[in-house]
Amino acid sequence: MAVAQAILDLEPRPGKKPGPGRGQLPALAAKRLPPSTAKLVASVLRHTVSQYGRILKALPETVTALARGAAVAITSGDLRRRGLKTGPRTRMNAPIGAQRLFATVRIPLEDVKAIARDHGAKVNDVVLAICAGALRRQYAREPGALARPMIAAVPLSLRAPGDTDAANAVTMLLVGLGTGIKDPAERLAAIVAASTQAKRLAGSLKGAIPTDIPLLGIPWLMARLAPLYRNAVAAKRVPVMANLVISNVPGPQVPLYLAGMKLTAYFPVSAVTHGLGLNVTIVSYDGSMDFGLVAARSAVPDLRRFARALEAAHRELMKTIAA
Repeated sequence: MAVAQAILDLEPRPGKKPGPGRGQLPALAAKRLPPSTAKLVASVLRHTVSQYGRILKALPETVTALARGAAVAITSGDLRRRGLKTGPRTRMNAPIGAQRLFATVRIPLEDVKAIARDHGAKVNDVVLAICAGALRRQYAREPGALARPMIAAVPLSLRAPGDTDAANAVTMLLVGLGTGIKDPAERLAAIVAASTQAKRLAGSLKGAIPTDIPLLGIPWLMARLAPLYRNAVAAKRVPVMANLVISNVPGPQVPLYLAGMKLTAYFPVSAVTHGLGLNVTIVSYDGSMDFGLVAARSAVPDLRRFARALEAAHRELMKTIAA
């Protein structure tokens, strides 16, 4: 979103920005020379040391937050009665290959807001309900997949208002999608309840969630761990904590332009991984919600069918509106 903000314009013909004069060019060129390897390494080491320092400094708050979170889990009747929930194992929750499928869907933002208003829900809850309705259609002939609710991994921003720092500040909520519920209004109500509970638990653990992890050596570590994780998923040793990723990103509600041409749609392209072979990411842009669907071919062989199911689930929810 930050890159788009940097390269896109609010007008078809933006005003020209003054360029540097002839005498300034050598000085600017000198400033833009890349830093030396020694400076880069020194910068990384300083940043890593400061990251570890912040983690150690935050330990007391982390312990307190974990204790609060444990109290919430113990006093919640639903968690105590049902225990830790896992989703059903489907084709989406298996090792994936290299092939990818991509599909798109557009839904009017006002429709989603109208459904949310009528049901006392949030826009994000309606997005989850649309996806849940599509999953019911996708797996209608597989009773085992609908025997218990599928679970969505939903990114949640931890940023304070006005925070534009380039670092990641996000955690992941696990929200039950009520895919076993036939009635779309009841399904949406179940999603609202599950989402509220997940947010409450995340709020109690906020102090324990790291947002700036030291990354020195992580690429090498991940390269070694990836095959091990794939084998664990293949052997079904990893529980299905989530069936898919659903991410809703608020975007600009005005038209944007690039080199004088209007941006007509804003379809995001995200990633999939072993055990999570379907990713649904949505960006709201200029009055519409633009769904970018990415799947491993082995996980969702007919992604266009799922796209059509999303449109059908949207129409189904529109019929529940009283007015």
